[in-house]
Amino acid sequence: MTPQSLNILGLFLYKEIRTGGHRRYLELMEGLAAKGNTVHILVNPALQYPFTHSKQIPIPVQYTHGQKYPVSWVFRKAVAQNFERIRSEVPHPDWILIFSETNLAAGSFLKKAFSCRLLYGHRSNTVQEARLFLEESKGKPIKQLKYFFDLLKYKAYERKIAKVADAIVFQSNYDRSDFLSRNPQAEGKSHIIGGHIGPPRFTPETAQINQSTQLRRLLFIGTTGPRKGLKYLLEALVILKEEHGITDLTLDVVGPGETKEHIDYLIQHGLADKVRFHGRVADPFPFYRDCDLLVVPSVFDSYPNTILEALHTGIPVIASSVGGIPEMLGETELLFTPFDSRAISEKLYIAHLSIDYYKNCKTLCSKRLVFFHFDWWQKWTTVLFSF
Repeated sequence: MTPQSLNILGLFLYKEIRTGGHRRYLELMEGLAAKGNTVHILVNPALQYPFTHSKQIPIPVQYTHGQKYPVSWVFRKAVAQNFERIRSEVPHPDWILIFSETNLAAGSFLKKAFSCRLLYGHRSNTVQEARLFLEESKGKPIKQLKYFFDLLKYKAYERKIAKVADAIVFQSNYDRSDFLSRNPQAEGKSHIIGGHIGPPRFTPETAQINQSTQLRRLLFIGTTGPRKGLKYLLEALVILKEEHGITDLTLDVVGPGETKEHIDYLIQHGLADKVRFHGRVADPFPFYRDCDLLVVPSVFDSYPNTILEALHTGIPVIASSVGGIPEMLGETELLFTPFDSRAISEKLYIAHLSIDYYKNCKTLCSKRLVFFHFDWWQKWTTVLFSF
């Protein structure tokens, strides 16, 4: 380790990469190691990932998705039980670097055990998400109770993050300002680093591969549950059919999750043959190439990687005006209000009928590219060295 490098310890005890945030975390740690820092990552032995620059320390962890016992406690217990081995391989880390609340308990344990600093990468504004679902579930007391307790839980997480973390990195001004409105004591330790468009995810081979000139084929990428708002996009297709007679638009749905309720809804409205569910795919870039418009109808989203992928490949995108999305797209013409299937249908109606409008959406998206071409890893390095 040179005087201009740091010793960084990371945590990735998940069995697989399930989200864009997971992938981004591993890319960050690999990039920090490539810049000359010594980076160790505690990893689940079941994880399959092509590590090149960082050093891995396998930690046995047993958990199942959806279990009642919090996964965060499982991670902390595994780290505590293996601490002597961890310390033998990483005796003096300068930083513990984690993403997400799931790693907070284990990260806090390591910070205290090593007497070092902790950087927390804020990936999702769960407080605002819980508030939105609480509002939407009015008249449904059981769901309201669930989201009320979620809100209390996530506020408690925020207070702990503000107390324990030495640095907090947000992806957008929106998330930072919202967090500080509840935790003003964290202002001096807060930083903003948005996502970037660069390797290894974004390659020259996939740059501007979309050559669409009109709207015929829609694309949705994300989980099929309530957060990503697929329900509202499907309702928009029904509005287009029943109120405007538009039945020639198709939709590709890429991502994991239950589909039965969605399929039943489409069958009920005679649109089952217009929507294809592909599930989770290893490579989404062929869809960005072959479809004509990405729709991001999230009811809440902090900084979706799908938008960066769309800008990179050249497919135009319209999205909910929630979280950091307005900062990403920068144009109101590309935004619609969340929970609003009619607002989505209006955007699609105009884009479908007017080639000029569609091309303008594509032009507006292409102008955003310049904002995401920068050295992402250097910005993180600057924060780490600022202490």
